[in-house]
Amino acid sequence: MREINMTMVSQERLLYIESAPDLADAFKHKMNEAGFDVDIASDGTEGLQLCNINTYDIVIAEYKIPGIDGLEVVRRLSLKGPIPASVMLTAYGDERIAVEAIKSGASDYLVKDKDGRYLELFPAVIQRLRQQRLLLEARQLFEDSQQAIIQGLRDVVGIADQLIACPDMDQLFHRTIELIQKRLGIERCSLFLADESETVIQGTYGIDLNGNIMDESDFSTEITPQWLSLLRPKGRLEDSLWRVTNGAHKQWNGTKYEEVGDGWIASTPIHSISGPIGVFFNDTCISQDNMDDVKQELLVVFCSVLGNIIERKRADAALQQVNEELEKKSQEEIFHIFKFISSCIISKVI
Repeated sequence: MREINMTMVSQERLLYIESAPDLADAFKHKMNEAGFDVDIASDGTEGLQLCNINTYDIVIAEYKIPGIDGLEVVRRLSLKGPIPASVMLTAYGDERIAVEAIKSGASDYLVKDKDGRYLELFPAVIQRLRQQRLLLEARQLFEDSQQAIIQGLRDVVGIADQLIACPDMDQLFHRTIELIQKRLGIERCSLFLADESETVIQGTYGIDLNGNIMDESDFSTEITPQWLSLLRPKGRLEDSLWRVTNGAHKQWNGTKYEEVGDGWIASTPIHSISGPIGVFFNDTCISQDNMDDVKQELLVVFCSVLGNIIERKRADAALQQVNEELEKKSQEEIFHIFKFISSCIISKVI
């Protein structure tokens, strides 16, 4: 028989419902040796009361117990959901009860023999139930993350619609920080932009330790190789790759960035179709929470959208400037033509 790795099944908390004290003590002793925490209930009513007070991973119930029998205990526990798992203990000849227990929601069953050999089988049963629970939790986590991504993508689209409507670049940058704080739940961040020649990096807006938006536009510095590696990261996703480092958390004080703590810092490049535009930094210096991978992946999508919005706004601004210059030049030419025609008319009159 394959040996069970007890380090994998330890830390489980069990409730054993058994009316015979000697059998209850034997079970508790055996399971304590295997590394489990065990509580004992002498009947079904006490067992259900303990389940309402404490949190158990697995409940083991003898079928023939005083008051509420083991089958009814299984039925009531199944109404609460898959946790705790339940195991029905039956005697030889009670296979019908075992089948009924499984139909009622029991996770498994064991036949209780007189020699107590069933106790040797419990570690393997608990291991199997633990794996089932972990699989269930992983599936639930996956479903929750999928829902979070779907909602997050809807928020990104909503944010993009509002950013496109911003009349100028300054309002666009301010609104960007405001919306990702409110809609995406980003705690602390800063947005930096590179000039078209990629020689200078410029600050825009960020969020301080109090959750307030700060003007960081007075920050400007030459693009060093370190900045360039953030603008043009190398990796499996190239321009969409976000990275995480551990270091000093910094905050703009009006003239420079000063250290206010330390921990993880995520950086996400902002790219458009034409190339790199800037870098977005975020951390959780306020709450000290762990990094949320779902939020970071949503920021990758958002920064891609933001990069194209910024490029479009810049192109619109450049086109508007050209139109204004053409209009001014056209007006000057019209003025000169009008002046020339007027002089010709005056000379003929004279």
